[in-house]
Amino acid sequence: AAAPSSLALPARSQVEHRIATSTAVGNARVKKMEERDALLQGIVSASVASVGAVAQTPGYGDVLKKLIVQGLIKIEELEVEVYCRQADAGAAKKALAGAVEEYKRVMKTETGLAVSPKVTLNDDAAKMLPATCAGGVVLKALGGRVVCDTTRDARVQLVYQERLPVVREMLFGALKK
Repeated sequence: AAAPSSLALPARSQVEHRIATSTAVGNARVKKMEERDALLQGIVSASVASVGAVAQTPGYGDVLKKLIVQGLIKIEELEVEVYCRQADAGAAKKALAGAVEEYKRVMKTETGLAVSPKVTLNDDAAKMLPATCAGGVVLKALGGRVVCDTTRDARVQLVYQERLPVVREMLFGALKK
């Protein structure tokens, strides 16, 4: 008796065709996901550039002051160092004292606690935020072990993560279940 062949020629051709079709479909899905991701990342980049333009406005010092106050409330430490971009150092230095006073007032009003934090501005150029950052500040305490990032970049990323399902639906339609 002859040894049975593994697959008859038409059956083998059919299996190879199915494999090729499945591979093509998988590759098309990957390409589609990569293109969607590239579009979403483009939206994030445009958003960062847009909010970065705030740094060029006259009210940017007030924005820095509010970001420092928010960071101090969030970080809840008494010794804090504030980091900013080199370009923002002057505005941050001007905003720092007012931010600390606002923080003290808020803490007294909202919690009844009288706090006296020691808040300093980093003046080491090597530790400044990169010039590519869209602005804002990073607050650090306990030797850098506690960090509160209130940069514009971090805020855009936060909004992006929170709103991603809505943005996807707006751009690509509702996904089939």
